[in-house]
Amino acid sequence: MIIGNIIATSRSRMSSCISAVDGFYIENVTLHDIILRSPGGGSEEDAQSPVPERPAVYPENRMFGWTLPAYGIYIRHARNITLTNIQLYLDKPDLRPALWLEDAHQVRLTSLRADNSPNPDKLIKKVNVTDFESK
Repeated sequence: MIIGNIIATSRSRMSSCISAVDGFYIENVTLHDIILRSPGGGSEEDAQSPVPERPAVYPENRMFGWTLPAYGIYIRHARNITLTNIQLYLDKPDLRPALWLEDAHQVRLTSLRADNSPNPDKLIKKVNVTDFESK
């Protein structure tokens, strides 16, 4: 699947998401030339909150609650993901990372531009990630 040339503005703290259920993978997704504006305001607690596995209500995005631990893009249970020219903007500071990868494999990231946040050195969070490449 290829998704590109998107400009979007969110009014909630729910980030964009690519996520399957445990034991399955979303595969072969390319996102390119994406500009996302988020309200920000995410807390350290939001960044640390575990994301529930709720396969009975998948793929409803509210199955995760009202926020995710990334302010830009949350990716879990995914393989062969390509992100190119991704721009993430905030209306106000956010303590969550811009990009969260969990159980993600074969991820290629080229040209990520993310707004400054109080934690600029923590823009990408990786949990159980293999074969990650960033340019």
